[in-house]
Amino acid sequence: MTLIPGPPPETTHSAVPPVTSGVQPVFEPKGEGPRVHLAKDLEAIVDAGGDEYVGSASVVAPLFGQPGPMVTVDFGDWIPEEAFSALAVETEWRIRIPSLRQDFPAFQVGFGLSPRPACIRFRPRPFDVVARYSDRPATRLVFHPLNMPAFSWPDDRGRQRTVHLEAGEWRIRLTSLLPGDPETGTFALSAAVEATRTDGGQFDLEEGRQITDAVGFLLGFATGSWRTPMFPVGFDAAGERTWEIWTTARQPSWTRREGPMPLLDARFLELLAPGYFAFRAQGETESYAIERAIEWQLAANVAEIGVQGPVVVAQAALELLAWTTLVQRVGMTKEGFEKLPAADKIRLLFADLDLPTAIPTTERTQGLVSLAAEHGWVDGPHCLTAIRNAYVHPKIERQRALRGRMHGARDLALWYVEMCILALCGYRKEYRSRVERLAPWESIIMPGPA
Repeated sequence: MTLIPGPPPETTHSAVPPVTSGVQPVFEPKGEGPRVHLAKDLEAIVDAGGDEYVGSASVVAPLFGQPGPMVTVDFGDWIPEEAFSALAVETEWRIRIPSLRQDFPAFQVGFGLSPRPACIRFRPRPFDVVARYSDRPATRLVFHPLNMPAFSWPDDRGRQRTVHLEAGEWRIRLTSLLPGDPETGTFALSAAVEATRTDGGQFDLEEGRQITDAVGFLLGFATGSWRTPMFPVGFDAAGERTWEIWTTARQPSWTRREGPMPLLDARFLELLAPGYFAFRAQGETESYAIERAIEWQLAANVAEIGVQGPVVVAQAALELLAWTTLVQRVGMTKEGFEKLPAADKIRLLFADLDLPTAIPTTERTQGLVSLAAEHGWVDGPHCLTAIRNAYVHPKIERQRALRGRMHGARDLALWYVEMCILALCGYRKEYRSRVERLAPWESIIMPGPA
């Protein structure tokens, strides 16, 4: 990965110091935002309808907004007019970069007409591109979770910039790169993750992808918002790059979101990680279920979809976790599970995980307690499924009756999902409950057995 020095920041984006992967944002002229220069001066062969044209390629990836990196191919000072015309009208493209062993389809996004009329910009399809520098297996992986909040220990020892996570066969080191959180409304490579095998062994690209995704989901769940893993780089035993993945993020700009991790409390990650990776190690079904549940939890937590939207999404997550637990682990038949009402599925999941089903009586949920009593909803699962059914099915009168009276339903729904994920990971320690009125740094003990 070759970095090109850029001009000083002209926007409010926070600068990020260099880290061990060599990734560093370069701030483009005002209006274009932060982006990373991934490569330059690479021989590129563009196939346009069977005709090939050779040029020099550079690759730039924006930190946000646009899908995938931008590949600019410069064909030199001059290109025959008929060739340029062919490049201008062709819709089927393939770009081959021999030095990176890459051959991918692409679509054209613009021309560079000045100073030379022979520069064309492309985006790869699919958007993720793997640059391979050698056939050597990797022994170390580094990537950057986008917009990771700052963290430290909540005591007088000062900021602990590095957290070590136990991840089964992997050793994970998470390092904070900024003295504080990114600025509101910005995007920043604010942390770095380094992953190695506990035995110092080698791993291939697919294994690198899997651990990258797993850590990304863990960090997102803990902090309540997407922490997209950016620019994973695999290094061999000699410290040389063997591959890297070019991608961009699709996530909101920085704003602090509510999650189960108390503000700045790095201990939460250290205590949660062993159980999280142990649950994933049980099989593909468990990995899939916890990823989808986290994905839906984050979508409901981040998106502006009203009160009913998070309830609908949260119930889908709870039913998926119920199926994974009751059918995969407990041994209930698929037929028996499908016959159960949704509320009973959630109740049985909670019973297996030893979690309470009663609607908590707190400042955040007191309105929901009154609404449940009025409608005869006997517990939290009954309350959530009734609200969900009123909005998913065309029951206009019920929707009108609920309008403006569902305060606390969103918090209850997301709290249930978070508690289930924590319990499935064997976590019964301090966490930040969203149904309690807590300061961002305050926490309480998880309900259930210690």
